[in-house]
Amino acid sequence: MKADLHNHSYYSDGLLSPSEVVRLASKAGCDLFSLTDHDTTDGIAEAKIESDKLGLKLVNGVEISAFWRNMAIHIVGLGIDLDNDMLQTGLEFNKVLRKERAEKIALGLRRSGIKDALEKAQNLSGGHMLTRTHFAQMLIQEGYCKDMKSVFRRYMTGKKPGGVRVEWRNFDEVINWIQFAGGRAFIAHPFRYRMTHTKIKNMIKDFKEASGDGFEVVNANSSEEEISIGNHWSEVYDLLASCGSLGFVPLFSYRPLLVAAPILFVSLLSQNPNYYGLGHHYTAGLIAPFIFSFIYGLEKVVSFFCKTERRGSVFFVVLILGLLMSNIVLSPSPIGRLFWSEKIWNYNYNAYLLTDRTAMIKQAIDQIIPINDSISISVQNTLNWEPLALRNCFLVFPQGVGVIGYQNDYDRCNNEKNGGDGLIMADYVVLDIKRPWFLLDKGCDWLYGKCTDNKLAKEYLEWVEKTRKIMQVVFERDGFIILQRNNNSR
Repeated sequence: MKADLHNHSYYSDGLLSPSEVVRLASKAGCDLFSLTDHDTTDGIAEAKIESDKLGLKLVNGVEISAFWRNMAIHIVGLGIDLDNDMLQTGLEFNKVLRKERAEKIALGLRRSGIKDALEKAQNLSGGHMLTRTHFAQMLIQEGYCKDMKSVFRRYMTGKKPGGVRVEWRNFDEVINWIQFAGGRAFIAHPFRYRMTHTKIKNMIKDFKEASGDGFEVVNANSSEEEISIGNHWSEVYDLLASCGSLGFVPLFSYRPLLVAAPILFVSLLSQNPNYYGLGHHYTAGLIAPFIFSFIYGLEKVVSFFCKTERRGSVFFVVLILGLLMSNIVLSPSPIGRLFWSEKIWNYNYNAYLLTDRTAMIKQAIDQIIPINDSISISVQNTLNWEPLALRNCFLVFPQGVGVIGYQNDYDRCNNEKNGGDGLIMADYVVLDIKRPWFLLDKGCDWLYGKCTDNKLAKEYLEWVEKTRKIMQVVFERDGFIILQRNNNSR
């Protein structure tokens, strides 16, 4: 595939229209092309129309001015969403800075004896954004200099007449603009900056640490030596970045986790196992964001290793073995150790099977408890079968047994049924001694079929005995109990 991913039109400092630039790329045999005008995406719509006509794949792009360690650099954004508010707000900010710079350049040139510099440069820009290149072209046309190199040396840098410092946004902020617009951020032409190789490497290192995606290795002015060095650095710094990021957390991308931040903070700060335990439904809201975070983070890590075949192969072997071992140790899947162990009841394979006991329980519920909206039931947590949970008056044990201290917001009943006094009396109570014991949503640590929380176990059994005294046992088999309230116990 032949690609050209850094190009300009007359919307910034190019000479041709976006359509003309696209046609040139097509004639040159390009398969993939991007228009990356300075601090503007205004020309992409026109380029898109022309590229569609020619069957040339167009990547939305932009080249954004930024600061790195108090030096101006350019960052190319590829694959961006043109309608992203953060990106377009940033580009508008840079356009204002460019307009102010053009006015200051013209003022400086006028003071050095060059009149009407602003108007002449605007004529060359065709009314589009003014860049330093337009002023340089104007100075060459007017005979002040013979080429671009001499223009910038004599007029456009440092304390020269057209040398104007601009306070661009910091490079990490610009990376965020691009990436929040769904794009990838690359350092443009790293060898064109007035930096030693050591300083360029520091820039690449800082860029990578700020989650930048890469840097240009080849452009129109690259020498063979620069291309060779750039290729070497791309491998070296990908390797250095990945060697520092092989722990579990750095494999994650932070953006998908933002939506789960409230749940994550609660999980990290809470001392209640219901809010941080992996087996509890309160933390279920973290599962999907962490999956997407891992996928997006993994994409970058994969790119680190795929520069060479050998490192890529090693990475995938390590990744697959790591995921396999995590599955075996932690997951309740058929290859996980917990699936075949009785340690955690809802991870064991029996939880997925219709056993004789399960069939017995469902049959007892269907035969004993009437399907009647006026019937109220109190059910031990984890026994939420559909015939029970769909009722209008559904309580969580020990609600409804008869003590006001356990009447709270967990019920789904109409108080008017009981005179509006807030005391709901359950008609039936459903318990299972062989499932984890719960009082409302407070459950004990249930390991190998036993409650390991002695205090909660004692309180649970006391409530079972109270219920037996208040209500009549109408079904009891293999630890499963259905109790019905006597009319005189209301």
